[in-house]
Amino acid sequence: MRLKNKINLSSYIKDILTSLTGTTLSQLITICMAPILTRIYQPADYGLLGVYMSITAILFVFVNFQYSQAILLTESKEEEDNVVLLCFSTSVIFSLLIGLIILIFHFFEFSFFTSAKLKYWLFFIPVSIFLNSGNTILSKVLNKYKRYKGLSFSLVVAAITTVSCSLGFGLIYHSYEGLFVGFLMGQFSRLLILYIYSRKYKIERCNINKKAILNGIKKYKKFPLFSIPTEFLYGWTDQLPIYFFNTYASTTVIGHFNYGKRMVSLPITLVTGAVGRVFSQKAAEHYNNTGECKKVFMDTLKMLAFPILPFFVILGIFAPDIFGFVFGNKWITAGEYVQILLPMFYLKAVVSPLSYMFIIKGKQDEDMILHIVSFVLVAFSFYLGYLLKSEVNTTLSFFSFSYCLIYIYTLIRSYQFSK
Repeated sequence: MRLKNKINLSSYIKDILTSLTGTTLSQLITICMAPILTRIYQPADYGLLGVYMSITAILFVFVNFQYSQAILLTESKEEEDNVVLLCFSTSVIFSLLIGLIILIFHFFEFSFFTSAKLKYWLFFIPVSIFLNSGNTILSKVLNKYKRYKGLSFSLVVAAITTVSCSLGFGLIYHSYEGLFVGFLMGQFSRLLILYIYSRKYKIERCNINKKAILNGIKKYKKFPLFSIPTEFLYGWTDQLPIYFFNTYASTTVIGHFNYGKRMVSLPITLVTGAVGRVFSQKAAEHYNNTGECKKVFMDTLKMLAFPILPFFVILGIFAPDIFGFVFGNKWITAGEYVQILLPMFYLKAVVSPLSYMFIIKGKQDEDMILHIVSFVLVAFSFYLGYLLKSEVNTTLSFFSFSYCLIYIYTLIRSYQFSK
């Protein structure tokens, strides 16, 4: 039994490393090419792309009504096929609907079209929404069957395609449109690779029937009911610090906060994304088969909590010095902010992948309530700092403490769900 557990753990670690490799390579490609691309394109060009991406991100919350999250939880090939078909069908309908709305807005010359300054690229928003949805759906399918090489390869190809197209079009045409071409081609190339790897698990016509689709809609109804508002709340909570600092602090404070958060979040995202993909598959599989996944949960918790702790300890002591040395003396303040936020960052790195237990257990309603509480606590922490006329560092301490409470509670509940 002990030998079997060691073999299973070894396979688990191997899957995580495979998943991590693709994520790391794709990020490295993007980071290495950034100094070149920023010399071709202007900040305003990236601003336009940011507007485009923010619009697609908001609309993507609705595109398949979050039913794609249920793919990992399906208990048979028949159920999986019907849920996948449901996701693709709703994606097509929603994308066409968005296209129609944009066409109507354009016909009546809504001011949004001129203020967005995206010109005809607005008409590509439905395309991006559908491509993003297709990538999500096929990623979930491959994740369920542990095809991590395919997932990793798709990320690397997407990164190479994005930077290559952006670089090529930028050098030839010297226009912001190269960024849009790169973004869309990156989405498309990833979908193509995911499709190639997922053909083995394609939908079987004999499994498709109206009754099964309706049963899937009913069985997984918590996803559209609770996951959609949860995703909205998450987005708003994540942006709250910017709104508050913009109100009673300077743009310099926002710059230090954003840059420090971004630099620390990048390695965290690499780890949590890779571990989360593997954990979600493994935990869902164990839970469907045995009704619990406590061992997988504890193995993952130990795998996350202990190896990354030295990194956070070093950063906690030397963050200002590290930021000053690597990025220049003007970024020392960003390092000081990072020191204050480190407990929150550490708990986020540990808890985020494990919080998938809320979905496995079907507790999307509780997850939504938890995000409401998070929003209130975070808003109160900044409002408290404003009332007390506190220094930025004190306000950030309130903010970090609020999130730590949320993450600790999330970890406890996730553990209870795993039993």
